[in-house]
Amino acid sequence: MKSGATDLIQKILTEKKGIIRDGSFLITSSDMISDQKGWDDEDPCKDMDFSTSPFWITTGDGAEPVAIDSDEELSEIFDYEENV
Repeated sequence: MKSGATDLIQKILTEKKGIIRDGSFLITSSDMISDQKGWDDEDPCKDMDFSTSPFWITTGDGAEPVAIDSDEELSEIFDYEENV
């Protein structure tokens, strides 16, 4: 289990391969930091500090990633129960 991962977060990372819903993804900070190294310098998130939160929500529409730290935060953002 990833450090800081709670039940819902862990379920999404393992069983759903990080897919929260169509176009929304849950990614660990270490994966974000690794991916960031390959981004173009013009990318608006190129200099973001992804070490500030253990998990990040990204979307396919280019919106800025959203930091989350718990199942509760994830549930508030997506307004759903643990049965994802």
